[in-house]
Amino acid sequence: MLQSAVYTGVLPQIKVSRLSVKVSDNITDLLYATASKLKVYVTRISPELPSKVKEKLFASKSFQDYLELGINPQHLSEKLIELIGEWQEENQQDNLDLIDSNSEVLSGYKTKQILTQSQHRLLILNSPSNISQDYPIAFCNYLKREIRQGIGEFVKEYYPSNSMVCPVKFYSNYLKQPINKLNIGYLQTVLNSTPTVIIHNSITGNEICFTLAFWGLNYAPHFQFSLPGWNWEGLSDALEAEGERTKKIQRELRKFIVLVNQILAGFMADWYYVNINPVYEPRLFQLESVFPQKWLTPFLEPLRDVYYKNQSEIYYQKGVKLTNISRYQEAIASFDRALEFQPSHPNAFNQRQVALDALSPEKMTEKPPQLPEKITITTDDFTGWRPALQEELNQLYFKELLDFVAKERQTGQVFPPENELFTAFSLTPLDHVKVVILGQDPYHDDGQAHGLSFSVKEGVKLPPSLRNIFQELQNDLGVTSNNSNLSSWARQGVLLLNTVLTVRAHTPNSHKDKGWERFTDTVIRTISNQRPHVVFVLWGRYAQKKIKLIDKSKHTIIQSAHPSPLSARHGFFDSKPFSQINAALCSAGDTEIDWSI
Repeated sequence: MLQSAVYTGVLPQIKVSRLSVKVSDNITDLLYATASKLKVYVTRISPELPSKVKEKLFASKSFQDYLELGINPQHLSEKLIELIGEWQEENQQDNLDLIDSNSEVLSGYKTKQILTQSQHRLLILNSPSNISQDYPIAFCNYLKREIRQGIGEFVKEYYPSNSMVCPVKFYSNYLKQPINKLNIGYLQTVLNSTPTVIIHNSITGNEICFTLAFWGLNYAPHFQFSLPGWNWEGLSDALEAEGERTKKIQRELRKFIVLVNQILAGFMADWYYVNINPVYEPRLFQLESVFPQKWLTPFLEPLRDVYYKNQSEIYYQKGVKLTNISRYQEAIASFDRALEFQPSHPNAFNQRQVALDALSPEKMTEKPPQLPEKITITTDDFTGWRPALQEELNQLYFKELLDFVAKERQTGQVFPPENELFTAFSLTPLDHVKVVILGQDPYHDDGQAHGLSFSVKEGVKLPPSLRNIFQELQNDLGVTSNNSNLSSWARQGVLLLNTVLTVRAHTPNSHKDKGWERFTDTVIRTISNQRPHVVFVLWGRYAQKKIKLIDKSKHTIIQSAHPSPLSARHGFFDSKPFSQINAALCSAGDTEIDWSI
C-alpha cells in the first residue's frame, strides 16, 4: 500500500486508488530486483577522493575540530567541496577542441558550462530515451518529457547545485544521442575530472529497461550497467479487463516510471557522496516519508553499509586522538561507538584495549584464577529442548565453546551471568514456541543482559533498542509498557533468542564467531523443522540472514529495520510488528500474545 494519500512537491501526484495500489504492488518486485542488481554493480565502484584531497581534508582544522569536539559536520563538508574544486581546477584539461568536432553528440555550449561552472559538483545527465513505435506516440512523448522534468525537479529539491554538502547539476538535454549510440569513454575524456552519472530509459512495446553509467574523480574507468526491465503488459491487460480506461492506466504507468528514475538519481548521488564524504548522511535516509517505504528499503542497504563504515572510522579516529591526549574514558566510549557501527573494524578493539589498559594498569598484573576442570550445563537449562538438541550439545565444538566462555569468565567479566546463560530456553520450551524474536549478542554493560534478547531486569535503565521497541508497541497497539524484563513474553511462547549468547563486558561482538552462531542456527533450524507454525521476527540485516534456515512454506516471517537508534527511523517505526504477530497467530489458530504484561 502507498503510505500517504497524495504526494506533493517534486513528486508526481499519486492518489491512493485501486489502480495506483495495483501498479505500486506490481512495480515493487521490479525495484527489489533492480536494487539487488544495482548493489552488485555499485560495490565494484569505489568513488574515492584523490589522495591529495584526502590528505588536505584530514589535516584541515575543520576535520580536527570535528574529531575533537564532534561539531560542525557542515563545515567539514564545505571544506571537502572547496578542496575538490581546487583539485579540479589544477587537473582540468582543455578539451574544448573535442566539442566542436562532435556537435552531433554533445551540446557544445553546455559542455563549456560544465567545464567552467560545475566544479566540485556531481553531474547527472539524462540520455534521450529509446522508444520504439510499438506504443502510442503521445504516451512516449509525454513520458520523455515527464522523465526529464521529474528528475530535474527532484534533484533541484534534494540535491541542489548550490549545496555545500551534496551539490548535483542536472542536464536534461545535454546529450543528443541515446546512451547506446554514445562512446562513453570519449565522453569521459571530454568532461575530464567531473564525476558523472548518466540515466537512460529504453522502451520497447510494453517494457521499459533502465541503464546507468558512472565515473568518479580519479579517472578510473567508467561503469555502465543495465538493470532489470519492467514489462507491464500483463498488468495493463488485467486492469483493462477490470474496466479501467487505457489512457488512465498509461498515465499511472508514466508516473511510476518517473518515480523509479528519481530513486535511481537519488541513489547514485548518495552513493557518490557517502563514498567521498566521511560525515555525509544519504538523503534517501530522510525520504522514507516521501517514497513508499517498501520501495526505498532495498536501496538503503548498500548506502547504510558505507555510512556505518564511515561513522565507525570517524569514532575510531576520535578515539585515537583522545587516547593520545590521555582522555582514556572518552576514548573507550568512542571506540565502543566505532564497534557499534562496524563490529569488524580492524583496529578499534585493539585500540580500545590500549585505552582500557592505560586507564586501569593494575589489571595488567593480576594473575588469572585457575579454571574449573569441568564445564557443565544443569538439567533444568534445557528442559523441553534436550531431546531435540542433545546431539548438538554433545558436539566437540560446543564443549570447546563452553570452555572458551569459562576461560573468559576467569580473566574478566562476561555477560550474562553463568546462571542466566540459557534463560531463553528454560522459559520457552520447544513445544511452547509460537514466536521467535532474534537478537544479535547480549547487552554488554553492567547489569543488563540476563539471557533474553532485548530484555533487561527490572530497575535497569531501558537500553535504546528496548525503548524504541516499547515506543513501537505503543504506536502499534496502544499498549504502554515500562516492564523492562520481558520474561512474561517468554512464558507465553516468545523465544527471545540472541544468535550469540555471551559477550565480554563493554566489548560488543567480542564472542562473535566462537561457535554460538552454529549452535543457534541449529536451534532455528530445529524450530523450523519441528514446530507446525511459528512467527519469526527478523529485525535488521544480521537477523534477516537467518531466513535461509526457515521453512517459509509453513512459517510466518516478519522483517523490518533493527530497533537500534541507528536504524529505527529507517523502517522499524511504523512497521507494526506486534499486531502482525498476533494476526498471524490467530490465522494459524493460536492464541495471541498479551504484550501488556
